Amino acid sequence: MAAAATARRAAAAPSPARAPTRRTPTRRAPARRAPTLPKAASRTAGAVRGLPDCAPIVGLTRGRAWIPLLGVLLAGIVALNVLTLSFTATAGKIDTQITSLRQENSVLRAREARLLSNGRVSAAAAGLGLVRMSPDEIQYRHTGPAAVKAAAARLAAEG
Repeated sequence: MAAAATARRAAAAPSPARAPTRRTPTRRAPARRAPTLPKAASRTAGAVRGLPDCAPIVGLTRGRAWIPLLGVLLAGIVALNVLTLSFTATAGKIDTQITSLRQENSVLRAREARLLSNGRVSAAAAGLGLVRMSPDEIQYRHTGPAAVKAAAARLAAEG
């Protein structure tokens, strides 16, 4: 309280007369910067300093109303802790599911590799009467409009 009264008296006191300053037109005033952390902290501390003396806080702390207020605050803290624990438990279940799905995927990939192996496919092809050709036996056909007309004529001849 005394500090606030001193500040009011200093603001109300007349300031000594100053000689007019001459400004140069080429210089600009420096740009205002955002308050630094110590200034912002001192402003916040000044705003909070008077809080215990305000009427609602005094009435709350001198009476019995602070007991239910503390109960509500503690219940909120407990609720936040329970919520955090439930999220943690859910995350643990999801991690377990992810692990089991990854294991199942690796088992399925191994089964797919076994079913699509060269030996198995070659045996199935031999059972159907298919024969593997060597690379020098492979021939490529070149097509053009004449080949298309010949193929159409063969198809028409067959019916």
